[in-house]
Amino acid sequence: MQEDVTGKIIAELAGRNQNNTIPSMRAKEEHKKLKQLTNREIEVLRLLGSGFNNREVARKLYISEGTVKNHISSILKKLEIRDRHKQLCLL
Repeated sequence: MQEDVTGKIIAELAGRNQNNTIPSMRAKEEHKKLKQLTNREIEVLRLLGSGFNNREVARKLYISEGTVKNHISSILKKLEIRDRHKQLCLL
């Protein structure tokens, strides 16, 4: 993921879009999904959005690479997306 994606995620978590306006119905639904994420999942997502790969995320958070993959799977399930490419489209 790219740096601007992280900004969109953070904006969604804050309940506003990047123009600082109230989000549309679709964005509100997406916001509900994002609120399901744990703090750790958000950390993983932010690091991935900053360009870190799974191994780098694991080292940064002092967890195993397998745990990072588990977090990613959980994120994708909660956001109802099948893969990382669709995750980028959502945001």
